[in-house]
Amino acid sequence: MERPKPQFLATCMYDVDSDSYYTFLEFERHLYRVYWTDISKLQCPPLPDFPAMPEGVRLEKVHMDRAMQDLLQQSTTIGCGADAMVRILDTDASFVVKCAFPTATARARLRHEYRMLEFMRELPLPVPRIIGDVLKDDHGMFAFRLPRLDQWQSNVQKDLGTAMQELATQLHYYGICHNDLRKANLMQTQMSTPMLIDFGRSGIVGDPVPVYLKDGMPGDRVFGFEDDLEAIHLLLVDDA
Repeated sequence: MERPKPQFLATCMYDVDSDSYYTFLEFERHLYRVYWTDISKLQCPPLPDFPAMPEGVRLEKVHMDRAMQDLLQQSTTIGCGADAMVRILDTDASFVVKCAFPTATARARLRHEYRMLEFMRELPLPVPRIIGDVLKDDHGMFAFRLPRLDQWQSNVQKDLGTAMQELATQLHYYGICHNDLRKANLMQTQMSTPMLIDFGRSGIVGDPVPVYLKDGMPGDRVFGFEDDLEAIHLLLVDDA
């Protein structure tokens, strides 16, 4: 019988206090941080003997409030990004739960995304609508529910770049920038209607960029269309 393997969930992050990189992994529905000291490597070294760690790698179980731990015990990860994991419940796979990783920055970005989705709720935009109440623990909101979507499939009528350009144009009409336009963030409904997801870096054009979205960049910044337009240009070039 094959041994269960840990599932890596996030891109690597830098921890200033320990001068090391770390990432999150899930094993048997528990969350762990893995730190490694060789900062020349942007990926975690292989862990063939998990939970035994190779030299220069440290494993730390993440302690979470009861509400988040209950969610992990009752669901399965089907996707993840830099700040959150996407899970489906064992008892209902008709929607997904987007759950922040247990860091202050990840939670702040998830709250930011929630506010943007709520702002767009009443606008005729191709974005998912939040379902029901948010999930909270002792530190506030850590997750919310969204419709389950399928990955976008290009077709003879519309390729990836064109589809993304059309959706972004609708956002821009209402003064909203996405700031993370890429293939993984273009989905479709069961009726094949294209839809944008992952608004954790989005904003209202002209508003100041909050500190939790600056990624360490100094100075004052405001939201703008520049990143979206560059991303669309690259997607269109790839489709040509």
